[in-house]
Amino acid sequence: MESVTVETSDGVTLHMRLFKPSESPTSDLLVVLVHPYTVLGGFQGLLLGVATGLVERGYRAVTFDMRGAGRSSGRPSLAPLRSRTSSPSASGSPIPSPLAASSWSAPPLVPQLLAQP
Repeated sequence: MESVTVETSDGVTLHMRLFKPSESPTSDLLVVLVHPYTVLGGFQGLLLGVATGLVERGYRAVTFDMRGAGRSSGRPSLAPLRSRTSSPSASGSPIPSPLAASSWSAPPLVPQLLAQP
């Protein structure tokens, strides 16, 4: 596991963890895991078991503390994300800055939504 921090376009520092298999990954897929919403007590530590299970199956995974959670700076908010995103997705929904900022983990990273929340 590798721990890093990235800065969002609005200056918030996010704490991220990259989980990689010891051998070559099974796929080029990078799974970005998002914890329950910060206001409800979520933090990336809740996803350790899921990330570990993915690595055991040969996948890479990324977890991060949302703004105001765990080791990330900023404040949690129930305000719309639109002002805190880097770009809209094809569906018009915003893509969170951590995803856009994670090029360090799997360059070149092309965000794709695999399932609707």
